[in-house]
Amino acid sequence: MGTLADSHVVDALRAFEARFPETPVDLRTATSREVSVLVRTGEAAVGLRYFPDVHPALESVTLGAERLAIVAPASHEITERHLPDLGPLKDERWLGFPPERHQPDSFGHLLRRLLASAGVADPSITLIDSLTAQKRLLEAGLGVALMPVGAIREELRIGSLRTIDVHGLAAELPVVAVRRRDGHQSPLAAAFLTELKAHTSELR
Repeated sequence: MGTLADSHVVDALRAFEARFPETPVDLRTATSREVSVLVRTGEAAVGLRYFPDVHPALESVTLGAERLAIVAPASHEITERHLPDLGPLKDERWLGFPPERHQPDSFGHLLRRLLASAGVADPSITLIDSLTAQKRLLEAGLGVALMPVGAIREELRIGSLRTIDVHGLAAELPVVAVRRRDGHQSPLAAAFLTELKAHTSELR
C-alpha cells in the first residue's frame, strides 16, 4: 500500500538490504486488493496491506494499526481544532476509498461504518482509490477525508492540510503482512517479514 510506504517500510528495507546486500528487492505499490492478488498469484512473496484478507489461500500476519484522523484543507470554514462530534461535518463531501469486494472489512467499509455510528445519514462519499489524488483534492478544498496520520506528515508540515480532532473518535487501520498459506516460504521472505515486524513495533 502506498500509504504504508513511510518510515516503517523504509527502515525495514534498509535493514534487510544491509543483511543481504546481494539480494535484489523488487518493490511495487498497489491497493490492498491488488496486493493480495499479487501474493496469491506468486508475483510477490510478501505483501503489506490494511485489514486481514479472508481468502483461504492467504495467511495474514498482524503488524499493528495506524491511527486515523479527520483531514481537511487548511482553508476549511471550520476553524476549530476540536469538535464534540461529527455533526458540523455531516453535510461535507467525504473522499474515501472504494470498499473492497468479497472482504468483510476494508478502508472503504470503515469510513461508512464510522459515519453511520456517528449518526451521519446518507453521507456524500466520493470514491477515489489513490491517496495522492485524495490529498490533492483536499488541498483544493473539495472535501474532507479520514486518513492515516502517517500519510499526511508532509502536508501537515507545510500547512496545506490540517486535522480536526473529534471527541470520542478512535479510528485505526489494522496493518497486516500477507503471504501464501501453502506456498514456498523462502528464507529471504521470512527474513524480510522479521524485519517488518521489528520496524512496525510502534504500531502495536
